[in-house]
Amino acid sequence: MQKLNDIYFSGRDDLIEEVQAVLNDIYSRISRDTPISQIVSDENLDLLSKAVNFDVHKDQIRNAIGFQAREMIKADNGEPKKRYSGNFYATHPICVAIGSEIIAKDIGVNDPNKRDRIIKLGLLHDVIEEGFMTSREGIVDELGLNEYIFHGVELLDVVPRGFDLKSESGLSSGNMAYALFAYSFSKMKDVTLPIVELNDRFEQLIDYDYLFKRSNPANRIITTMAERRVVVDAICDAHPKLSIYGEFYARIEKRMLSDKRAKDIKELCVEKSEELLAKIKDELCGREGYFKDKLNEHLRSKGISSEMFFDF
Repeated sequence: MQKLNDIYFSGRDDLIEEVQAVLNDIYSRISRDTPISQIVSDENLDLLSKAVNFDVHKDQIRNAIGFQAREMIKADNGEPKKRYSGNFYATHPICVAIGSEIIAKDIGVNDPNKRDRIIKLGLLHDVIEEGFMTSREGIVDELGLNEYIFHGVELLDVVPRGFDLKSESGLSSGNMAYALFAYSFSKMKDVTLPIVELNDRFEQLIDYDYLFKRSNPANRIITTMAERRVVVDAICDAHPKLSIYGEFYARIEKRMLSDKRAKDIKELCVEKSEELLAKIKDELCGREGYFKDKLNEHLRSKGISSEMFFDF
C-alpha cells in the first residue's frame, strides 16, 4: 500500500503538480474543436506514465485524457472547469485512474487487460454525469473503446441515479441507491468497477478539504460526507480484498479534519455516519432483491445482459 500512501499523503503535492503541469500544457494548445488524438502529446503521456502504467492500449488512453480535457473547456464556456481546490477538474479523473491502477496491483490484479480496463473506467467515470457523453457512439466509436467500458461508465454514473429510494434511515435517495449499488458489487465478476468507485470517493473527500478551508460547512455538507462514508463501507464490505481500504479512507478523513477549526466538524461527521451506518444495514439488506430487479430491468432496457458484469 506504500504507493497509494504516496499519492494520497507524502507525495500528493508532487503528483498534483505534475498532473497540473501536463494539463496546463494541454490547455495552452487546444480549442473546443481540436481532435482528441492531437490533444495529448507523447511528452504529456510520458510525464503521466511516471505515476501509472499507460503502456497497454496507449492511443486509447491518450484519447480518453484528451477527450476529458477538451470537454472540460466546453463545459465552462471556453475556460477549463475547476474543482474546489482550484485545480483543473480533469485532475480528478486522472487521479482516480492512477489510484485505481495502484489498488489493482496491490490486491493482485495481474492481468494487464483488466488493469487497462480499470484505468479507462477511472478516466471516463464522470463523462455521463458531467453531460459529456450521452450515447454509445461517443465512447465506443469516437474513443475506440469497447462495449464493456461504455456500459461500465453507465453503471457507475447512470444506474444509481435512476432510482427514487426513500430511506427510513435519513440517507438521501441518491446515496441510498449508491449504497445498494455498492453492496451489489459482491455479485460482480471482478473488482474493476468497485476499485474505480472507491478511488472516486477518495478523491471527492480530498476535494471537500478545500471546501472546508474556504467556508464554514453547513450541516448539509457534514451529512453528505457521512453518507459517502456509508457508501465506502458498503464497497469494502462487499469485497473482502477491498476491506482494508475502509481504514485508508478513514485516514484521509482524519488528516483533512485534523486542525482545531475542524475538530467539531469531524465529530459531527463521525457521529452522523455512525448513526446512519447503524440504521441502514438492515434497510439495505431488505432492499437487495428490489435493487437487483431494478438493475436487471435497466440493463435489459440498454440491451445489456447482467451476465456481462454480475453473477446474480
